[in-house]
This record gives sequence, structure tokens and C-alpha cells, in this order.
Amino acid sequence: MEQQRRLFAQRRPRHGWRWFAALAVLLLSDQVDASEPLAPEAALVDFRLPDGYQIELVAAEPEVVDPVAVAFDPQGRLWVVEMRDYPLLPEGGKPSSCIKIFEDKDHDGRFESARVFADGLLFPTGLQLWGSGAFVTLAGEIAYFPDDDGDGRADKKETWYQGFAELNEQLRANHPTLAADGWIYVAGGLRGGQIKNLRLPDAPSLSINGRDFAFNPRTGECRAVSGNGQFGLTLDDFGRRFTCSNRNPLIEVMIEQRYLDRNPKLVLSRIVQDAAAAGADSRIFPRSRAITTSAQHSGQFTAACGVELNRGGGALPDAAANDAFVCEPTANLVHRERVTSDGSTMRARPIDDKSEFLTATDEWFRPVNLSIGPDGALYVVDMYRAVIEHPEWMPPELRNRPDMHDGRDRGRIYRIRAAAPRAGNAIPEPLTSSVADELASLLESPNPWIRDTAARRLLELNDASVLPTLSTLARGSYSPATRYVAMQTLVAMGGMTPAIAAQALADSSPEIRSLGLTLCEPFLEHSPELARQAMELASDDDARVRFQTALTSMFLPAAEALQPLKQIAAASGDDLWICRAVALASRELASPLLLALLDQASPQLAGQDDVAVSPTLLRELLPAIVASGNVEQVAVVLERVDRVNSPTARMLLEAANDALQLHGTSLPAALALVAEQNKSAVEASLRLFDEALSEFSTTTSDASERIAAAKLLRFDSRPTTGAALLEILQASPPPEIQTAAIAALQSQATPAVAEAILSLFPEQLPAIRRASLDLLCTQPAWTSQLLTAAADGAIEAADIDPARRLQLMQHADADIRRQAEQLFAAQLKSREEVISRYQAALELTGDPGRGREAFAVNCASCHRVGDQGTAIGPDIGDSSMKTSAQLLTDILDPNRAVDANFVNYVALTYDGVGHSGIISSETSSGIVLLGADGKQVAILREDLESLTSGKSLMPEGLEQQLDLQKMADLLAFLKTWRHAAELQAERPAKIGSAAITP
Repeated sequence: MEQQRRLFAQRRPRHGWRWFAALAVLLLSDQVDASEPLAPEAALVDFRLPDGYQIELVAAEPEVVDPVAVAFDPQGRLWVVEMRDYPLLPEGGKPSSCIKIFEDKDHDGRFESARVFADGLLFPTGLQLWGSGAFVTLAGEIAYFPDDDGDGRADKKETWYQGFAELNEQLRANHPTLAADGWIYVAGGLRGGQIKNLRLPDAPSLSINGRDFAFNPRTGECRAVSGNGQFGLTLDDFGRRFTCSNRNPLIEVMIEQRYLDRNPKLVLSRIVQDAAAAGADSRIFPRSRAITTSAQHSGQFTAACGVELNRGGGALPDAAANDAFVCEPTANLVHRERVTSDGSTMRARPIDDKSEFLTATDEWFRPVNLSIGPDGALYVVDMYRAVIEHPEWMPPELRNRPDMHDGRDRGRIYRIRAAAPRAGNAIPEPLTSSVADELASLLESPNPWIRDTAARRLLELNDASVLPTLSTLARGSYSPATRYVAMQTLVAMGGMTPAIAAQALADSSPEIRSLGLTLCEPFLEHSPELARQAMELASDDDARVRFQTALTSMFLPAAEALQPLKQIAAASGDDLWICRAVALASRELASPLLLALLDQASPQLAGQDDVAVSPTLLRELLPAIVASGNVEQVAVVLERVDRVNSPTARMLLEAANDALQLHGTSLPAALALVAEQNKSAVEASLRLFDEALSEFSTTTSDASERIAAAKLLRFDSRPTTGAALLEILQASPPPEIQTAAIAALQSQATPAVAEAILSLFPEQLPAIRRASLDLLCTQPAWTSQLLTAAADGAIEAADIDPARRLQLMQHADADIRRQAEQLFAAQLKSREEVISRYQAALELTGDPGRGREAFAVNCASCHRVGDQGTAIGPDIGDSSMKTSAQLLTDILDPNRAVDANFVNYVALTYDGVGHSGIISSETSSGIVLLGADGKQVAILREDLESLTSGKSLMPEGLEQQLDLQKMADLLAFLKTWRHAAELQAERPAKIGSAAITP
């Protein structure tokens, strides 16, 4: 205890108060007493680990400062990237970041000797050792720094690739990582870029927007790859690639770009999956205060980064093999989860019960990266800063806080290993050898770091004499991990053969069988026998193998792939990613595939309530059919409604409508084609609609059953159905029934529907009004009627919310744009003048109850607070953490600081259809827009005439709906929504600078 007291006494007295990682702690109290920095030895005492682990100091200030990445070379030296310029380079200042090489010369585990390898670097984020030096990700570029004379100092800087986005220091390309296939993969940092290849200057520029990046260090080739990691990238023993982002601690890349390129007409909504619970579903348990920028995010991941998979065979306990570790610097902890196979995906689950792997009470502890070293221990990179939040995300009044740079003279690196003594993991001498066969023998090592490093050295040497040895390992090693790396090294060195690929298809390990399928792909076109063997894996017992079989079938003509895809779909209908792979691989034969599945299963289900094809498969295959651009094929599928049971028919119609809407059309158009070709199918559809209308009209039925029936009526365009729905509305049923009835009118086409809705509008509740506005904006004629009614005073223009106003003023129809601009544009005023005028609202007493109503009417269409609203725009659950003045500015001037993830885009297609929204997904072949109404639309790049952006999804002009008192009410709600119940019993109080009344 005496030693502990001495260590903690080394806290250095500094400021009397301090702000930490969250943006606006000052809103919770006038001053926050924060912990002072600990000496490295004291920090060790403060750490808490599970039983069976111990932590050791590897390096610390002054030798290391602001570390963000580490790597070990074959000599056992530790390379450290220091980002000394974080968070911002002073105006006119020179870059001061660097890379250092550390050595443990006395072999005591502490790396005490350091030399500078390269300095004067601008915001380096990671490095990958290669040859005599290292590739480094820097601000806007990737450069190679060789050390050919071996003096420990880079000889020069060779810029290989330029054009990576530089909008924010936290959102840049990072984590260059060499994979077994010989390519170096790079997390794109979320912001992408337009990449120019300086090694191959004649190559066209490459867009990586929405994707990650990869390059071949031997040839200079580069490509965009699936995934969109923020700060972190790791691989398992079999090449599965994982990234992370702030709210997503473990993201598995599922479908690689090369498969997307083979069906460019199909734009998938998602090609990665959260292997671990993400966002609001995630849970962390810090020992520090862990103040977050959003009160809603308390106890959740908000800054997940530096993800690392432990692949076993080292200094960590055996039970930790296949554990994923991820940093959470704002909560001062490292989290871990156990990763296992789950169908076609990998699934991670927390190990520690309401606790964490590594925690500290020290709020300066900022783990930002992790790495498994040569000994198999886990190395923790601690930036050790008072403030880790980037000033771009702070209110202006906090950007010059006095402690912003406290800790920029500090940094630590720790080692975590099993507490019990374990066999040593000394680096074998052959790793530094130039004899290829000696290096190849190390691929049999149980230590993944040694296997990876040996494979890298083989690629660097590029000695073809080692190919027979690699072939022997690929065919006969006892270890699947060794077989995998040997095969991939053969591919990288040009030594793969059809015979080795065929043997892999029959391997006892499902991971090697999956690899065998990818190895076969270059040979399938000219090897019918190999193609037959590959497609036999459509019946494999392992879901991941069937998933890969579907993707590999894309290297065969679609007709040859049809039977294996049918087999895979029939056996795996509930697995989302297998269904998605089947849909992608079906290409132009998606319709025959679905028809065959329906015809095969339907006779067995006659008179039953089960569906013939799983809903998951229907929802994946129908977009693939629509993507072909042939609505007639959808009509052919819909003809099956008279051959399948009622549950299947309903699901078929709903899935078809969703798919058609995703591509900017609707189900009634397809049903019109059905009417021309198959009368019995139309009659079957009409019977379904009649049943649904009867169910919806039955007032004694359960509300959920009525609402489900109304969903089907959205596709019924008969005027009699429209009249029946309007009659139901006139009777003023419960609000949820009114909302369902309004939505069900979307297939009607007469002006009378809009007239009826507008006549009901003044008496409707806010939620029902939103449904009415949604409906009236679905058809240009109805939209024109809406604007005319607002102009004539039949309804209040103020009842049209700002987000919808922006949509209308950007409408593809010129007449509607003109009407909207005449109605709304003149009301927009200078933002500064408006903000100045509304300062008076800060002094008024606000009513949170009335403010909740104002939020529902004006904000809930795009924002979610608690259980109210829709989460399309940025999360604003942190509103209680912001000053009222800052909230007021954000509301009235939404374009002052726009998160690039929420920029509104306006897309115009060549056929004159316009869409607007944020880009929720992007691939080389197209984009998916998420509109303010929550609906998605997929647009092929070849169909885009223009795509413009620049403003926030949130429009200006909210003051037109809110006078000073209503603004005060809204601010009161945003500041106190989490404590509404407590406030009901309290007298008026002030929070921030706006008064609050119960």
C-alpha cells in the first residue's frame, strides 16, 4: 500500500478544473474536477484486468509521445508511429510527427533505446513494414520510406498514392495491413477519396468513396475494396477482414468488390455486417466517468477503434484464441469479445460480465490501437491525452479550452500477457534469412505473427525456387492455417495450379474449402471438371462454404450457375447473407431462379400457412429481378400469386413492391402488365385485396391485424378501395388506423383523394398530418394540390415541415419547384439576423411538454430523441449536454457545421426522375439514397444525369414554424427529455441559460 500511495502521489498538480473527452461537460456543472495525469508506474497500479492476465510497461514518455500505431520487425525492434500534430497543425506550423524504432537492448521487456526513422511527417496514421523500410499512411497519401543502407534512418520518401480525403484528422486512411494474398489493405477512414496511382501514372484515377483501398507492394497495382473502416483493420487466420467505426466495434466484410463488379446493375444496400453488437445495442462498463458527447450513448461504444483479433499461439491464455479486442478511448478501456462462426457470418459476444478486459479510473488513459507482437502478447497503444475529442465536433466556445493539448508530451505502450509463465516465443533466426526454404518452414509455426512475417519475407524475396516447398505445405500441412497461408503465397507468387485448387475443394477444413473456391475462379472458364467439383459444394454442410459457392458461381455463365444457386437457396433460405449472395450471383436469371423455387415448394404447402420461399430470400431476389431493368420479369413472377398459398402471395406482393420502390417505381405498374397476360393471376390478386379490405374494415379486429391488412391495400389501385378507405377515415378511427388508411391510399390516382385528405388535414393530429403530407408528396398532381391549398390558405403553410419544404423546392418537376419557391423561399432570411433575433428565446421560460409537441411536428421526421422520431439525421440525443445557445444555433443555422455523413444529395436520372437524401450506401456501380421520409432508393451510376450536394439534410427556416415561445419550449424539451418525469414535480428551474418549467 505504501508503494501505491507513493505512485499516486506522483499526480502532477495542474489546472484546478479540466474538461475531458465529452464536448460540453460544463452543462452538467459549472466546473468538473478531473483526474490529473499519472506517472507510468502509477498507471500500472490503476489498471484492472481479468484473472489470469498481467500488464507491463513497454515504453513511455519522454521516449515515446502521442503513439498511434506500432509494428515489430524480424529483428524484434518496435516501430512506433507518433502523431504529434494531433488534433490540428498550428497555422504556419511545420509537421512534427515521426516514426521511431525502439530496441530492448538489455532484454528486460522495456524498449528503452529509440532512434528516429523518419520525421517531419504530416498526420501519419499507420505503417506496414516492407523490404528495407515501411509503407506509411499519411495525410492524403501513402508513401514508402526505404532504408537501403541499413542505418536505421529512411533514405527518402516515395509517394505511391495520393488523393485520400483530408477533411478531418480522425477520418483518414489508416492501418495498412499485408494480407496473405500479397496485397496491403488500408481502411479508408470513412471519407474515401479519388486516388491517383503515382507508381503507374497511366492508370486512371480510382474512387474509393464508401470503400476501403488495397495495393500490391510488388507491382504497384491498386484497387477499391469492399468495406469502409474508420480507424482499424484486422484479419483472421483465413483472410476474413474486419474493420470498425465509432459506434461499430467489429464489422465483417462479407462481399468483396470483385463479385459486385460482375453484377453491376444490382446495388446492394449493405455488403458488410456487424459481427458485434453496435450502436445502441452495444454495452461497455467503464470504471472512469466516461463522459460521452451524447447522453443517449452513455454505456455504449462512441469511439471504437484499433480492433485486433488474437489468433492464438502466443503469450495470451489459450482460451483467448479467437478473441477480438477493441479500444474505447473516451471510456478509458479495452473491450473484448469471443468470435465464433454463426452460419455464413462470424458473430462476437462479450466475455466479461458487466465488466471490461482492461479498465482504468485514469481519464488520461487513451488506448487508440492494439497489436499482437512476436511473443503473441497484446500491445496497447496509449496516446495518453487529457482531451481526445477532435475540436471539429466541439461547440465553438470549447475549441480553445486550456487543456486541449495537455498530454502532447506523453504516451505509453503496454504489453498484456498471461499471468502464468508460458513457453517463450523468441523470434527464430531464419526470419532474417534470405534462404527461401528456411522462411517457408516457418509457415508451420503455431505463432501467427511468425507465419505472417515469414510469408512477407517470402514475398519480398520473390524467389521462385520455394514454390515446390509451398506446394508441399499447401497439400500436406497438418494445420489449416498453414495450408491457407501457403496457398495464398503460391497465388501471390504465381505458383497456383488447378490441381492444388481442386485439392483444396476436398479439404477437411471448411475454411480451406472456401479458399479453394476462390482459388478456382481464374480457372473455371476453361476447366469444366474443376467447375463441376466447385459447384458440388452447393450442398456442403458448412454455411460459409455454400455462401462462397454462390459467389464463386459468378465466374461461370449464369445458366450454369442456376442449378447450384437453386440448391443453395433451398437449403439456406433463412440466412441473410447466403440469400444476398444467391441474389447477386443470379444475375439475369434471378427471375427463373425464383420461379423454380416457388414452383418446387408451392405444391407441398397447399392449404398451409407456411410461405413457399423464405421472406428473406424473396426480399433479396426481387431487387435482383428489378435491377435487370425489365419490369416484365417482375410481372412474370407475380403471375404466381394464383399458384401459391395466401401467405406466400401476400409476401410476394409486399416484397415486389419494396423492390420496385427501391428502384423508383411501384407495384401497380407491374400488376398492370400481369393483367395483360394472366387473368387468373389478376383475379387472385384482387381476391387478396378484397380479403385485406374486409380485415381492415372490421372494427372488432385487433389493431395489429388491421394494420397488416392495410399494408397490402397500398397496392390496390381500384377507386372502390380508395373510396372505402376514405370512408373509414371520415369515421375518425384510432390514430394508428388513420395512419394506416392514409398510407394505403398511395396507389390511388384521382384528385378526389387529395381533396379529401386536405379537407381532413386541419383537424388531424401531428402524427396523422405527417402521414397525410407523406401521401400528398408521392404524386406530382397531389403535391401541386397541396401547395395550392397552402397558398390559398386552406391549410397553413407553416404545417409543411422544413425538411419537406427543402424537398419541394428541389423537386424534379419544374412547376412544383416554382410553386414551392414562391410559397417558401421569400420567407427565408439571413441566418445571422435570425439567430440574433431568437436570442430572446433563451431568456423565456420553456415548457418541455409543449416542446415535445414542437419536436414531433418539426423534427421527428429526421431525428430521434428517446422513443420519439426517426433516426435519419445525426443523433441529437446529446442535446442535454449542449448549451441552449449552441442548440439554438444548430437549429437555426444547420449548415454552419455539417457532418459529411448527413449532407443532402439531389440525384436526377436521365429519365427525369429526381430523388434526394443522404448516401446510405455506395459501390462502384451505384448509390443508395435514404430520404427524409425514411425510404431508400437505389440508383445505378449509369442512370445518373447529375448528383449535387452541399447542404445539410436539415433545411433552414425552422423559425417559420416556431415563434420565440415555441423555440423556448423546444429547447426546454431537448435539454430535459431524459428527466421529464422528475421535472413534473419540480418548480421552474434554469438549465443552461433557458428557463424550464414543469
